[in-house]
Amino acid sequence: MAGGSTKKCTKCNKRKRLLNFHRKGDGHHSHCKQCRATSSKQYRKRSRTTDAGRSVELWQEGRKRARLKGIEWRLTKKWVAKRVGRGLCADTGLPFDLSNVATGSRNPRAPSIHRINSSKGYTPRNCRVVIYQLNAALNEWPEQLFEQMAAAYLDRRLQ
Repeated sequence: MAGGSTKKCTKCNKRKRLLNFHRKGDGHHSHCKQCRATSSKQYRKRSRTTDAGRSVELWQEGRKRARLKGIEWRLTKKWVAKRVGRGLCADTGLPFDLSNVATGSRNPRAPSIHRINSSKGYTPRNCRVVIYQLNAALNEWPEQLFEQMAAAYLDRRLQ
């Protein structure tokens, strides 16, 4: 490897080609792309277990979805943080669970931003923070159908 086209990563201490480092100003980051990706993933995993970290993540994910769908986004980080900080689902009263679950699956009790009317955007009047489990159920069908199903289920179980 030519001397000028390589750099030593200060994280893994391996000498790598410059294309393995993100550009930073006129130079390159001190950690290689692989080490930066690993550090970022570990940081996100740790921060998801705090109210503040999960709130920021929800806000970022929601804003991204709104942009992709071309719908209105008017929720603030403070709005999301306040509701996640309460620690309880707005509809069920069940506590949020911020613990991490296995890769590829969702924690059913994790907080999730739910749009009450899915044809409208993410606005304070149209959104609430609920457990993911409820949001997933309400995502597919109107609330009235979910209520009918839940009531029928409970009637049968309590007989």
